[in-house]
Amino acid sequence: MKNTSNKQQQKSDLIFHEYDTAAPGQHSIAVLQRQANGKKEMIARIYRSWDEKNGKFLYTAKDVGNKPLFDPTHNLFALKKQFREQLRAEKSLQQETPAVEQDAPEKSQKQRDLAEVREKKGQDKGKGIER
Repeated sequence: MKNTSNKQQQKSDLIFHEYDTAAPGQHSIAVLQRQANGKKEMIARIYRSWDEKNGKFLYTAKDVGNKPLFDPTHNLFALKKQFREQLRAEKSLQQETPAVEQDAPEKSQKQRDLAEVREKKGQDKGKGIER
């Protein structure tokens, strides 16, 4: 019997969308990344071509700008694994680097003068001074 606990399954951040047919020169797999807001963004395409020499398919990964990401390979599983490892490395790098805190810009002399005037007016109102 299956475990029917209320554990919520964690969704993968990478989605490999495979198309049934692809003409020569068209990508056969789209690599999508799930964003924090739930939207999906295409980060790469995987092209499949027949390698006559080896009698196997050759898979080539290219980014959206059509630049090669990894070396071409005959093993689709290994190519997908490279994508997952790259995503893990990027995530760990983001977690290791702390966010740079921005210092508040210093107030100009005019802003300091305005703050003093407002402070004085507030104190004057409390004393019941008429103008």
